[in-house]
Amino acid sequence: MTIYVEIEVPIFGNIYDFKLESKENIEVLLEEITSAISQKEQCCIEQKNKTFVLCFPEKSKLLHPKKCLKDYEIVTGSRLLLV
Repeated sequence: MTIYVEIEVPIFGNIYDFKLESKENIEVLLEEITSAISQKEQCCIEQKNKTFVLCFPEKSKLLHPKKCLKDYEIVTGSRLLLV
């Protein structure tokens, strides 16, 4: 199922809107998200030598890379944090 979420990225001080698949692994979503933000900001924040984590502040959770958004009951309108 496709959901629409906001992703806050403190290093840029911005919030981005994303359309994501709720059944996709967080690990795959992180690659998509960092690639899209890199293109938007015209810089390289891709994951090759860096570790990024998605957080779900509403439930005080760090999202495990092998799980999916559905596992955390993340739905359209949720806000995530990329750190």
